[in-house]
Amino acid sequence: MAEKIKVGTRGSRLALVQAREFAERLHSRGICADLELVVINADGDEGEFSAQGAFTGALERALIDGRVDCAVHSFKDLPLKLLEGTEIAACLPRASIYDTIISRKQEALKCDRLRVGTSSRRRVAELGRCFPGWEFFPIRGNVDTRIRMLSDGVGELDAIVLARAGLDRLGVVLQDFYVEDFSLKVILPSPGQGCVVVQCLIERRREFEIFSTLDDFSTRECVFLEKYFLECLGGGCGEPFGCLVEKCGESYEMQARWYRQDGRFFQTHCTACDSEEVKNLIKLRAQEWLIKKE
Repeated sequence: MAEKIKVGTRGSRLALVQAREFAERLHSRGICADLELVVINADGDEGEFSAQGAFTGALERALIDGRVDCAVHSFKDLPLKLLEGTEIAACLPRASIYDTIISRKQEALKCDRLRVGTSSRRRVAELGRCFPGWEFFPIRGNVDTRIRMLSDGVGELDAIVLARAGLDRLGVVLQDFYVEDFSLKVILPSPGQGCVVVQCLIERRREFEIFSTLDDFSTRECVFLEKYFLECLGGGCGEPFGCLVEKCGESYEMQARWYRQDGRFFQTHCTACDSEEVKNLIKLRAQEWLIKKE
C-alpha cells in the first residue's frame, strides 16, 4: 500500500469537514499518518436535489482512474447502484437524522403561512401534508449559501430547511434565527441521511481492510436497509420518500412514507426481530405500495 493515501472529496466546506473526520478517525487509530485530501470538482450543486450523480460520479471516476485511493461521500447522495468494481469499505457512525427549519420568524412551526426554500421533493411533500398553508420555492447552493440567501431575504423567503447533521458538522452558529428540528411525525429522513461512507476499489483488498476498521456495523445495517427500501420502490435520490431504520437492542424499528404525485401517501411503522425480517417487510410493503400506486 502506498505511503500516502489520497482521499477524494467534493470541494464544499461540508464535504471537506466529512473527509477530515474520516482522516482523523484513521489517525486516532495510528493508521495512515500521511493522508492527502484531493478535491474533485464537477458541475452541479450541493444539496439533496442536486443534479443527480454529478458529484458522486466525478468522485467514482477519480477512484477508477487511480487519482484517489478512496472517496468520501454523504451516503444519502450516493446512487442506489455503485460504480462496478467499487464497494463501501466503511460507514462512519451516523450523525443526526433530523431535518431542521431555520427561519427569520419566531415560532415558525406555529405560522399558518410561511415562504420556505427547499428543492427536496421529500421535504415539500412532508411539509405540505402537515402545513397546507406554507409555500415552497426551489433554492440551490451549499449550506452557507442557503443561510446567506435567507439572511439577505432573497426571494422574500421566511425559512429554509436543512439537514441537522450538516449544520452540526459545520458548527454553524444560528443565533439570529429561529431554529427547530422537525419531529419524525412531520418529516422522515432521506435514506442514509446523516451517514458518511468511504468507497474504494474492490480489488484493493489491503486498503479495504484498513478502511473497514472504521466501519460502524449498526449504522451500516440500518442505512443499507433504508436504501434497499428505496431500491424496491424503483426510486432514486430525489424520490419523495422518507425512511428510517433504527436498531433498538436486539430488534429493529422501521418507519417509511412514500408520496404519490397527487399528494396522497403510503406509510408504515413496524418492528422486526432481525435484519432479514426487516428486508422481508420492506419487500412486502414495496409490492403493496407499487400495486396501489397504479
